[in-house]
Amino acid sequence: MPTKSGRAAGGGLLLTIVSPLFYWTLAKLIEGGAVTVERTGVVFEALNSLGLSATVQLVLSIVGIRIVGTALGFRSAGPWIVIYGLGLPAVAFAWFIGFATFGGAIGSPF
Repeated sequence: MPTKSGRAAGGGLLLTIVSPLFYWTLAKLIEGGAVTVERTGVVFEALNSLGLSATVQLVLSIVGIRIVGTALGFRSAGPWIVIYGLGLPAVAFAWFIGFATFGGAIGSPF
């Protein structure tokens, strides 16, 4: 019988949503005035250096969902299809919300 680990499932979920959550939090800090972003500032340059981050975020999301499924003890194809079928669109929606909020905070929503 597979062992189920809530801690590993929570870690996988965190790994899956860490990037959209980071951008959403950063947007809220910018909107609140805690962080200033100028087009030539250090924060803006650091964000531009994350150019490959979309690929990295996709890989982290897939790996995170895999960790959640493994932690919950999924063995057959049915639960895997469901978790990826529901998980990837949910993560894509979270990405959109995070990036749109961040883009709006720095003045270029799209």
